[in-house]
Amino acid sequence: MMKKVLFPNQNKEILCQENDTVAVACSGLGYPLDLVCGGKGTCKTEVSHP
Repeated sequence: MMKKVLFPNQNKEILCQENDTVAVACSGLGYPLDLVCGGKGTCKTEVSHP
C-alpha cells in the first residue's frame, strides 16, 4: 500500500511504500541523508570511556 509523505518545509510530497523508511522518502525527493549504516537500519553507536 502506498502512503503519502509530506515535507511541509520544502513544500513537497512523495508516495512511498508502507514499509519504506524516512531515509527512502528523503532520498526520493533529492535530499539523501548521511546514514552511518548505509540505510540498513543497523546503526550502532559505540561509546568508549577512558
